[in-house]
Amino acid sequence: CCSCCADRNNDEAGRWPAGLPGGDGNLAALFYDPLTLLAQRLGGKETTMALKIELKANERVIIGEHAIVNASDRRIKLVVETKARILRQSEILPEHEAVTVCDRLQVVLQRMYLARDPAPHQADFLRIAGEIVAAVPRFGPRIAEISGHILAGELYPALKGARALREEEAKLLALARAATA
Repeated sequence: CCSCCADRNNDEAGRWPAGLPGGDGNLAALFYDPLTLLAQRLGGKETTMALKIELKANERVIIGEHAIVNASDRRIKLVVETKARILRQSEILPEHEAVTVCDRLQVVLQRMYLARDPAPHQADFLRIAGEIVAAVPRFGPRIAEISGHILAGELYPALKGARALREEEAKLLALARAATA
């Protein structure tokens, strides 16, 4: 076209079209800093990054209250774009495998973590936590830490604490077996 159009096109090159929502008019921001642009578009609200999950063949993942199984014979990739409570198969202790009191505590915390409303499971947590402290008083500080996470609404860290407690329990049980053998 003419030199007039070329000058206008050069001035607009790399610019976000005026009047469109989001961005400060800089098209490069879309490519170089998409999280900033997204935050601007959401009015400065907190944003979270998408979670990428790779599932092996026949692996299971629980997202919220839904179980998802990779029914194929190869790996698949999932992207969870919204905030969700997720447990991979390797993180799940099935209820029928919960043999010890610390196992039962983890199962209750799994239910609390995945539930929309964890309140109905709190009585079970308190009952089992009491059993643990009565049986092994030195676990009291660990139980208090887990309880603190629950009160703060931090259920995943509480679940991680329960896993660590199970490991400690397994060590104590192994020592007890060795002492009686």
